[in-house]
Amino acid sequence: MKIKSTFLIILTILIISLVSMFFLREIPVLSPWKNWKVLSVDVNIPEKTVINELKKLSIDEFVTESSERLNSTTNYSPILPPDYNFYKNNLYRYFYDKNNNFRLYYLPKTTSNKTLKNLPFEYSIDIQSSFPYANTFISIACVLLLLILINNKLRFGLSLIPIVLLNVLLPNFTSNVFTLFFLVIIYFGDKFIGRKNHLKALTKNYFVILSVIFCIISSVFSGLKGLILILLALLSFVCINIIISLISKYYIRKKENFDYVNIVSANKLNIFTKKTSLIFYSLSFFILISGLLYLLIPSFTNTTHKDTPLLIPTPLEYNGTRGFSLSSYTNLQTKKSPTEFPDLGDYVSQVWNATVFPYISLRDNKGYISNVTPETSIKTIDYFEENDKIVKQSKEIAIFSKDFIDESLEKIKSFDGPIIEKVLLDQDSFCATDFGNVKRNTPFTLILFIIAIIFSGTEIFIFFKFYKLGC
Repeated sequence: MKIKSTFLIILTILIISLVSMFFLREIPVLSPWKNWKVLSVDVNIPEKTVINELKKLSIDEFVTESSERLNSTTNYSPILPPDYNFYKNNLYRYFYDKNNNFRLYYLPKTTSNKTLKNLPFEYSIDIQSSFPYANTFISIACVLLLLILINNKLRFGLSLIPIVLLNVLLPNFTSNVFTLFFLVIIYFGDKFIGRKNHLKALTKNYFVILSVIFCIISSVFSGLKGLILILLALLSFVCINIIISLISKYYIRKKENFDYVNIVSANKLNIFTKKTSLIFYSLSFFILISGLLYLLIPSFTNTTHKDTPLLIPTPLEYNGTRGFSLSSYTNLQTKKSPTEFPDLGDYVSQVWNATVFPYISLRDNKGYISNVTPETSIKTIDYFEENDKIVKQSKEIAIFSKDFIDESLEKIKSFDGPIIEKVLLDQDSFCATDFGNVKRNTPFTLILFIIAIIFSGTEIFIFFKFYKLGC
C-alpha cells in the first residue's frame, strides 16, 4: 500500500511538472512583429517603384509610409493645437531604420520569402533564423548518441524525455549546452550507479564536478523562465527514474529470488575508454556547432549591406499583461522610456484628447494629456424646459474606461485597408517601440559559449592526460 501511494505521489508530481513546462514554453520569434515581417529597401529607391514591384508579385496587402492614415480626430475637433499632434506627426518613424538608410515596408507574415527573391532590387527581411530549432535537433542527436553508448538504454531513454522536451520548449543555446553537459553526468552515472561506492566515485569524478558546475552556470544564464523550465525538467527526470525503480523493484524483480551485483566497484572502474573519448569529442564538436549556429547566423536575412547593422522599429515593453486593459495602458504610459515612436497608448490618448478638446475651457486647459487617469470623465451642463421652467442638468460626454479603449481600438479593426495601427494591434498588448535588433542576448550568449569551450576543453585535457598515463 505504501509503495502504491508513493507511486501515485511521484506520478502526480511528474504530471504537474510536465504540464507546467508547457505553460512556460518559449516560442521562437522569427520577426519582432507578430503576424508581420519587415522588408527593408534602400531609401534611394522610390516607394512607388517598390509598391509596383510588390503588386507584380501579387502582394497586395502591405503597410507603407504613403498608406492611408487613420483619422484620430473628431468632427468637433478636426484641427488640434500643435502640442496635440505628437502621435500623427511621428508615425513616419515606423517606415525608416535608425540611420535613415532604408525605407521599411510591413508585409503579412504569410508573404513567401521565395516570392520576394524575385524583387529586382536588393532588400533585407527581419528574419532571425530560417531554422530556429537547430539547437534542439543537436540536443536530440546527442541524446541518441548517449543511448547508443550506455547500458541502461530503457531507463535513460524514458527519463531523458523531459530533457528533450526542455530543448523543444526552450530552443536556445543555453538549454542546448546545459543538455550537452548534463549528458556527460548521465554517462558517468550509468557507469557508476549500481556499483559499490558509486556516490563517492561520482562526487570525486572531475568530469562530473565540472559538468555540474557548468549546468548551474548555464541555468543562471537562461534567465528566470529558463531556470524554472530547467528545474521542472530535472524534477521530471528524477520522478521518472523513481517510478522506473519502483516498477523494477516491485513488479519485475518480484519473480526473481536474487539481485544482480556488479563485481567491480565504482572507484576501481576504468572510465578512460574509447567510448568516453567519443563522448568528449562529441561534446566539444556539438558545442562548437551549436555556438556557431547561434552566434554567426545573422539576425536579419540580408541581400544588401551585410556588414552594416540594421536597426529597425521593434516592439519592446509588454508590461507582462496581454490584452488592452486600463492597467496595461497605465503601465505603458507611466513606465516606458521616451522614444521617437508613437504607440497604441499614444493613439488612445490622442483619441481621448481629441474627443474632450471641444468641451474643455480654454482658460483651464492644461494641454495634451499623455497619460489619462482611469475613470476620468468630462461633463457639460445641459438646459431643457420642464414645467415651464429651465432646468439645468449635468451630462457626461466621455469617461476614460475599458469601454472607451475598446471603442478607440475598434476604429482600427474596422478601418478598410492595412495601416500601421493594425501592425501595433496585432501585438496583443500596449507595447512601446524603439529601434532594435531582433537578436537581443548575443553578448551573454558569447560569454556562455566561451565558458562552454573552456569547460569542455578542460575535460578533454584531463581525460587525455590520464588516458596517456594508462589510468
